[in-house]
Amino acid sequence: MSDEKHWFLVPDLNGPTTGGTLYNRELVAALGRLGVAAEPVKREQVAKLKLGAPGDRCWVDSLFLAEFPSWCAAYPQLKFGLILHYLPSLLEHPDALWVEDLSAVEKAALGCADVCLVTSRFMKQVLRGLGFGRSIAIVEPGCEPVRTADPMLPEVPSALMIANLLPSKGILEYLESLGRQVEAKDRFQLAVIGSHDLEHVYAARCKTAAEQSALKHRVTFLGALAPEQIAPALQAHHFFVSASRIESYGMALAEARTVGVPILAQAGGNVAAFMDPNSGGELAADATQLASASLLLFRDPAALAARRVLALANAATPRAWDDAGRDFCTSAMSV
Repeated sequence: MSDEKHWFLVPDLNGPTTGGTLYNRELVAALGRLGVAAEPVKREQVAKLKLGAPGDRCWVDSLFLAEFPSWCAAYPQLKFGLILHYLPSLLEHPDALWVEDLSAVEKAALGCADVCLVTSRFMKQVLRGLGFGRSIAIVEPGCEPVRTADPMLPEVPSALMIANLLPSKGILEYLESLGRQVEAKDRFQLAVIGSHDLEHVYAARCKTAAEQSALKHRVTFLGALAPEQIAPALQAHHFFVSASRIESYGMALAEARTVGVPILAQAGGNVAAFMDPNSGGELAADATQLASASLLLFRDPAALAARRVLALANAATPRAWDDAGRDFCTSAMSV
């Protein structure tokens, strides 16, 4: 094992649960278990990097793109890598991102990075397409949900969404499409897990779309849940829905595949990597098509049961976070 130290300049590891925070926290913990010197550093503690020895590495979360070049200049003894959970411009150009679409901040950050750490082959392809010629390390997240032996399903067909209430997650568009297509005779329940506190205006619009339409009494917002509560929630619903416009990885999708729950998802980014018809999955082009596919399943218990059998029979193999840590050691530490 290398003697170099790895500094992780990331948001509070105990902060609001997002895919990025979960990834940072679990990866740092896994590296510690594997004997790698890994220390998280908050933005306000950046001066701690002065303690870094020549050859140490600093991994900076992509939420700090604007500060990245100045930190690279301030601590020349360190090698700097970007933990590129996503590029903001991808949210505006989910189908094809070109260099001219990047902001000045994004261009400056990519120009300073010695290496980029990404979570999927999709993100590596995006970077190569943008002409990023330096090293790119892929370290996919771990996914170790705990399955219950005999999950209890409600009598009424039910679906679950797992996404913080943010515009990029497409929840509002999905709810509006669902509300336009639902019929009075339809019987179903939709639950939404995710924080309401990251974008208050958008969250309010999502709630209004559910309360002041034909969806009234059919949609429940559960708020944010602890990571260990996600797998039981998935198993307690008939299928999982993702309306996200773009996913650089898709941790909720990975968990749904691992516990063996059918997935309906809108295409975008890495989403297609989790979609397999042999596992009960279905990919939709947009929110309207996704809502239509959801209603078809709600209305057809036999088809829904068949998809659940496929999903469970072809559930993905759990991936330990220590495996992610070992991948980091063999890829990110070698560049």
